[in-house]
Amino acid sequence: MGFGAHIRPFTWRRKWAREWSAVRYCSDRCRSAKTDQKTFGVAR
Repeated sequence: MGFGAHIRPFTWRRKWAREWSAVRYCSDRCRSAKTDQKTFGVAR
């Protein structure tokens, strides 16, 4: 999961059942609001 001020806790959803380990964002809104990880000192 990326680092950012927009990260909120989220829970398992049925539609994610087969790919839970690949889930990175709780919603399209969080995905589109992601910040550049360099802002937080995290190397890519």
